[in-house]
Amino acid sequence: MTRTTTVLLALVAGLAIGIGASVSDSTALHNVVLWVEPVGALFVGAIRMMIVPLVVSSLIVGVTSAPDTRTIGRLGGRALIYMFVSLAIACVFGLFASGPIFELLRIDPAAASALRESAGGAARDGAKALPSMSQWIVDLVP
Repeated sequence: MTRTTTVLLALVAGLAIGIGASVSDSTALHNVVLWVEPVGALFVGAIRMMIVPLVVSSLIVGVTSAPDTRTIGRLGGRALIYMFVSLAIACVFGLFASGPIFELLRIDPAAASALRESAGGAARDGAKALPSMSQWIVDLVP
């Protein structure tokens, strides 16, 4: 069995076990999930930490392997133009689409005032609440 097949079977088995644990009423399985969840969050955080160095190193290798410096300049110029055009399109779309979308949103005034009051209380109480040990460990990995 190839490594790819093994990884795919492990992913499917993990998905099946996770679905089984979520639909069951077993407190033991829910306790296992509470212990395993920080490990999974650390794993996903570690994968995220690897993405930035891989992208930067591939950009550096791509730039240094170019045969001519003018090629790098043209490529950089095209990338900047593409970035600014994409940014301008997104800004114009947001400018014209946000108004009509927010007009469709109806918020009850009583609900809005209740949210404002609870937000003020949460801001005061949030400084007192400390994270759990597992959450503190997970927060160490960005």
